[in-house]
Amino acid sequence: MPAKVSVCGSTQASLEQEFLIASTCYEQSQGKLRAMFHDLSAGMLVNLELLCDIADAIVDSVFRNPDAMAALTLLRDQQSYTWRHMLNCAILTAIFARYLGYEMNKVRQMALAALLHDIGLAKVPQGIFSKAGHLSELELKAVRKHVALGLGMLKGQKHITGMMLEMIVNHHERLDGSGYPRGLGADKLSREARILAIVDVYAAMIADKPYKQAQEPLGALRYLMAQQDLFDQALVQRFIKCVGIHPIGTLVQLTNERLAIVVQGNSDNPIRPKVRVFYNTLHRHHITPKDIDLSRTKDDIKITASTCGSDFDLNPARLLKEHLLP
Repeated sequence: MPAKVSVCGSTQASLEQEFLIASTCYEQSQGKLRAMFHDLSAGMLVNLELLCDIADAIVDSVFRNPDAMAALTLLRDQQSYTWRHMLNCAILTAIFARYLGYEMNKVRQMALAALLHDIGLAKVPQGIFSKAGHLSELELKAVRKHVALGLGMLKGQKHITGMMLEMIVNHHERLDGSGYPRGLGADKLSREARILAIVDVYAAMIADKPYKQAQEPLGALRYLMAQQDLFDQALVQRFIKCVGIHPIGTLVQLTNERLAIVVQGNSDNPIRPKVRVFYNTLHRHHITPKDIDLSRTKDDIKITASTCGSDFDLNPARLLKEHLLP
């Protein structure tokens, strides 16, 4: 087993080592968020100590190895979208803030803000979220109230800083002033609020919802790049470099009729990451896993597309555990 080394005061771990810790943390945190969300819907107060513990565990994992938590954000389950989205936003915000060079205490605050950004949805009529079709204007207004509702639930709490409140209240604002709840423009939006706006949209687009199937990460990244009036493009470009065109844990199809899991990014050549080949798509059967660095392969193997695995009756969650656990 690879040795752990200490870098910048934190213990570094291999992807396989950290994935065991991260996956346990993710499952437990999702259960706690689900229970808390139902409690809030019933009128109980926010358990901020619990949420601080979840955010801190996420940040600790991200500082040991960000790729383990990153892979978990790709798992899909439309029945648990709301709390899974809150969790995924906390993970991606922590990963991006670390990548941008924020010190750990700031990363903790930003991760907690991301975890809390949709807390007001617990006060919105829950039937709206299981509706199959488009929301009516009245339903949209109800959903948009979640920002003010969340702010009301958090104001005065001792762990909530001004930066965190600003992130939460402004995560749906857009640079051109077309967002909500106040229609603020670029000059009124902090860097941290711009970060959460990017993460929020990306995480929402790559997740299954009751009314809409997920997009692959590349499609979500292309959308962010295309919306130059809405999102800070300098941050979007850095976000793409941070998560990768083919993020860790993505299932990809290769030109040699194989399926693989992306296990390591490549900042110099993002379209050619390191992958773990495990499946023959022509004969539709598993093969002995083999790691291939696509930037160094002599056979010029390339990625042709991302896949959710359903075309081959594969379960992405099971695959991650099979190939990333030590």
